[in-house]
Amino acid sequence: MYKYLEDIEEKRKLMDLYYWFIGEGYFLDALNRFKNEEGFGVENIRCLFQGDFEPWEEEYFEGKYVAFIADHPAVNEDIIAMVDYETFYEHLSGICEKYIRNNKSEENKVKTLLLQVQNRLIIA
Repeated sequence: MYKYLEDIEEKRKLMDLYYWFIGEGYFLDALNRFKNEEGFGVENIRCLFQGDFEPWEEEYFEGKYVAFIADHPAVNEDIIAMVDYETFYEHLSGICEKYIRNNKSEENKVKTLLLQVQNRLIIA
């Protein structure tokens, strides 16, 4: 059974933990999945969209949300943070900026993928 995080700061901490876990090595893989509204995860932590679930699954949800899910031992207890598309995109944009600072040669690729994510999620 998952504990659903309600506090926005706790949700942001889980999002940060997710991006720390995937690291720079998998970051572009995640962006490539996100642009198609598909989730990505490593080990015991993942970021998933509605289409990644079947209606009978415990974690299934409806609407324009993204689920950040972490299982033990990545965290002390199994948790889920549901964030709307705008919050997801806003946080992802900041992570992209950090990635670009460390990987200047990937700037155009990252900006293109981020724009594709924005267009897919219909973020103004």
